[in-house]
Amino acid sequence: MEQYITLDVLMADNRRCHSDFQMDYFITSRAGGRTLYGQYKQALRELHKRMRALESVEYEQAELQCDAEDLRSRWCFTARARRRRNLKLRMLRAREEDLRARRKDTWRELDRFLWQCRRFKEQLGDLPEPRRAALERQLWADRIRVRAGLEKIAGDAYSMETLEMLLALPPAMRMKMIEELNRPQDLVDRLQVDDGPHYLLEDGDERGGRHVDSL
Repeated sequence: MEQYITLDVLMADNRRCHSDFQMDYFITSRAGGRTLYGQYKQALRELHKRMRALESVEYEQAELQCDAEDLRSRWCFTARARRRRNLKLRMLRAREEDLRARRKDTWRELDRFLWQCRRFKEQLGDLPEPRRAALERQLWADRIRVRAGLEKIAGDAYSMETLEMLLALPPAMRMKMIEELNRPQDLVDRLQVDDGPHYLLEDGDERGGRHVDSL
């Protein structure tokens, strides 16, 4: 006999927010690049977005509460007016449920990006401006290397965008990068090995508890 699965059971498995794997590798690592500093910058951006998203949800919840209070205090002199008021209250309750779910999902994502940022900061330490400037140069040089290496893996010539990025570099840095692009196999080989500490998450890395207590 086929087992009957209720809608509530199915919806309990529905997770609208990003998974940890997705946040770690397809947001922070992919968008941040292969350098520790680049991934830290990306994790900070994502953390800031979730902080603002939580503020937005809180404002919407406060506005919703005001709207509900206004409706409940409204006099209804006809049955039709009462039905319309009750319908609007039901709509507000549905919106409130959705906001609670959004808040929960956003907190979960914020918690993950906050944990990432703390891991990165522990490894990076202080970032005075001279060091930050040097890390920015490393970040953009690595972006060009990775892009060029992937283009060679695909069997393509260097794209116009890669060449334009190259031309945008300071002259001395540009010449060094041209030398590297003239050794395409080295660029490909670099993509196949770990260049140093791989910053983010080792397989099996454990973490537990929430990390927003001291936000």
